[in-house]
Amino acid sequence: IKEYRAHGFTTTINNNNTCSKRTILHPYGLYLIPTILKNINIKQAMGITNLLAGILGILLVYLILREYNENHAIITTLLLAFSYAHIVKANYYYYRGEILVIPPILLSIYLIRKKNNILKILAGILTGLTSWIWNGYPLAIIMYTTTHGLITIHKYLKKQKIRKESITLIANNIIILIMIRIGEQLGIIHLKHSFMNNYT
Repeated sequence: IKEYRAHGFTTTINNNNTCSKRTILHPYGLYLIPTILKNINIKQAMGITNLLAGILGILLVYLILREYNENHAIITTLLLAFSYAHIVKANYYYYRGEILVIPPILLSIYLIRKKNNILKILAGILTGLTSWIWNGYPLAIIMYTTTHGLITIHKYLKKQKIRKESITLIANNIIILIMIRIGEQLGIIHLKHSFMNNYT
């Protein structure tokens, strides 16, 4: 990790299992994740992490859609699993933030449909953590906020109580902003790429 900070690596693993050096543009959290796999070298850890993120994304899509229709969930999961874009992004030799944010984004969408308020708050934390691993995290925030907002509107149209849902939505957006600030203070998020730094 010191070498990452001092020199930087590309996020693409070359065919000879090496990484060429350049300035890091992604948040440092992207490069910290593979260090969890301590018993293998960093290049292999990056490849395995990428594959696991792709698999988790497929499983979460199935879990989310299964609550609506089992057959649609299976079809959609198979389409995603064999889609060219997903195969490329989840490739062992392709390590970038856009595939690693898929599990936390989908898990947050899965959790906000639960009745447990703690799980809903966890959804906000997971969405906030996307800012630590991907420069495109504003898109993740938009996806979460839109989904949670639509769920709240749907409940309102069905004449259900939405007070707790509305409070959770507001609280989670505050949590997301706090997570971004924490990432900036810890040096995980590059300030020049920070959404908060550019618009506040």
